[in-house]
Amino acid sequence: KGMQTLTDDLSDKLQPHLLLSTEVTKLDIRETNTTIHFKHRPPMVADYVFSTLPAHILKELVHLQPLKKGLENFQSTSVAVVSLGFKSEVMSQKGFGYLVPSSEQEEILGVVFDSSIFKEQNRNFKTRLTVMIGGAHFTNFDRYRKEDFLKIALKAINKHLKVTSLPDVSHVEVAKNAISQYLIGHEKRVRALEEMIPSHVKILGSSFFGVSVNDCIATSRFTAENF
Repeated sequence: KGMQTLTDDLSDKLQPHLLLSTEVTKLDIRETNTTIHFKHRPPMVADYVFSTLPAHILKELVHLQPLKKGLENFQSTSVAVVSLGFKSEVMSQKGFGYLVPSSEQEEILGVVFDSSIFKEQNRNFKTRLTVMIGGAHFTNFDRYRKEDFLKIALKAINKHLKVTSLPDVSHVEVAKNAISQYLIGHEKRVRALEEMIPSHVKILGSSFFGVSVNDCIATSRFTAENF
């Protein structure tokens, strides 16, 4: 039933210890502990902090200038995900989908053939596609509206897959700063960042140790077992 089953199960097991919808406004990192400041509740002094926040968000919460400056070196890009549903069979191609190399200079990153790989979810739609738009080579991303991304997606599937029909249903989701960029020297920057913070604070998550869920789980388990 999808990736959410993982987080739902974790949430059920940790429920007594979770603070949901609790915005953190500041991390006051000291040598032996960290004071976590919240928007609508008293501060909490933590003996250990494990942060899985994206680098650009963590940067806004810390007040140690060297750490703040170090976090600025980690970049990310945005992505628009366009979901298209057709009640009829509008394409002959089958398979997982395709990615577009940057050398092609196309406007999209790739397309997933959802109706082909997740047939049990088709229900009233015989063709379902997910078109991904954005990334490092997509300039001026913030200037585009959802209807612009929809037009780009329709243009792409027309050009690549010869789909000329308009979808019976469409949905556009925009994720800002969602794709971490691992530029040359990334590991060196991570090590330098770790040396700036006390041992009771650990940085984890997709900004630093891998963008996939698999990477996040593996790094978290390694950290827990070796802490």
